[in-house]
Amino acid sequence: AEGITVSRLPTIYPTGAEKMMIYSLTGKVVPSGGLPHDIGVLVLNVSTVRFIYKYLETGMPLVRKRLTLDGSALKRPGNVNIPIGAVITDVIAEAGGTIEEPAKILMGGPMMGVAVDRPDTTIIKQNNAIIVFGHKEAAIPPETQCIHCARCVNACPMRLMPTNLDIMARNRDLDGLEQYHIMDCIECGCCSYVCPAKRYLVQSIRNGKSALRAYKTKMKEAAQ
Repeated sequence: AEGITVSRLPTIYPTGAEKMMIYSLTGKVVPSGGLPHDIGVLVLNVSTVRFIYKYLETGMPLVRKRLTLDGSALKRPGNVNIPIGAVITDVIAEAGGTIEEPAKILMGGPMMGVAVDRPDTTIIKQNNAIIVFGHKEAAIPPETQCIHCARCVNACPMRLMPTNLDIMARNRDLDGLEQYHIMDCIECGCCSYVCPAKRYLVQSIRNGKSALRAYKTKMKEAAQ
């Protein structure tokens, strides 16, 4: 169609991340603390575009979600179409159940997913995957001391310094976290994946982000 260009991108993680995709396709960089619309870009996946079309055609709001179920504890991994608000355990049971007691359930993929503390949590519209790990997959290796190899720095697509952010987050160095642009981290997990010391880098950075947000909120409320 006129005005539409189809581009092919290499399948290299995390090329599919919003900021990475924008840079790969347009050469534009989303500014620190900014959003795609700040540089005149809008990113929509195929499912979102399809839903917008269906909504304009029928007026039906978003009530169902296509979801990927995977993981070693599942009996039948695959894709399902389920209502938003369905309970995770019910979705797993409807898809065939498990072959062993789940040791960990992730909302999201294996790199960026967040562990669910309660299996009766419901599906929300942002969910694209539920990963159900058995005991072998869920085992987390113990941390050891950073060996200063810089593999995490080389792997970071946002050109941050995960090892520094990790130390600052653990030490509650909020000024340092802001100076080293912790909020620009997209939590892709590349740093944790390549770390030979098995440092919990992403979790530490998430904690640092939460602490910095809470501090800024407190300062804003105090100024009012």
